[in-house]
Amino acid sequence: MPTRNPAWTDDEPLLAGALVVQNGWHELRTGDREVQELSELLRSLPFQTPEALALPGYRSPDSVSRKTSDFA
Repeated sequence: MPTRNPAWTDDEPLLAGALVVQNGWHELRTGDREVQELSELLRSLPFQTPEALALPGYRSPDSVSRKTSDFA
């Protein structure tokens, strides 16, 4: 089982970036509804492997929030 989260695909950061734009170019926090929903969406995509999904931080709300921070 991998110990690191797989790299974000080309489309995943676009979704996080769209959240930042909608939020006035400010990061979103882990508890924000939009971050929670995007995390659920990313984890539900059909290309996610069972090994990746087993990792606790894989596209978690924390990782989505971090990605929005990167953009902001």
